[in-house]
Amino acid sequence: SAGHHFARIIPEPQPDKKGDVELWLNTSLPWDPEDPTTTATSAQVVVLFTGQGYAAFSLRMPWLHLHVLVAHAPHSWDIEGKAPAKAQAKAFWREVRAHLGARQGQHIPLVAMMDANVELGLQHTLPGKIDSYPPSPSPTEYAETFISFIRHQGLALPATFERCQKGRRTT
Repeated sequence: SAGHHFARIIPEPQPDKKGDVELWLNTSLPWDPEDPTTTATSAQVVVLFTGQGYAAFSLRMPWLHLHVLVAHAPHSWDIEGKAPAKAQAKAFWREVRAHLGARQGQHIPLVAMMDANVELGLQHTLPGKIDSYPPSPSPTEYAETFISFIRHQGLALPATFERCQKGRRTT
């Protein structure tokens, strides 16, 4: 339990717990501020699929039905002396893309909440905007794989806000 205002929806853990994700659902605030009956419950959430570092959920309420992807992508650069994991990072986005492509309800809106661990570079343009930080002059080596994922899903990058995320660049 995450307290009386939130429900934590935790999918079955993967064999290697590194990178497991969960969805936090606010159960006290209404989705429509003018209608206090539009609160959500964990009973309205179904896990669609899971993988190492990602999970997709279906939220079905009388007033709204949407799918939510929660993902924490692997890093593709050397961290603390560990070997770079570029192939693993590329495989991650290909796997997520395949799972999303196989899901029932392709017409249902998809909201993606991700720590993508990717720098797109100056040459890439995508729908939406990236706020607060200048683009990286050089993209992460697997940026093309992530961009292909974003375009294939019809997603936009709405923003990363400095007050919520600290670091060198947006990810």
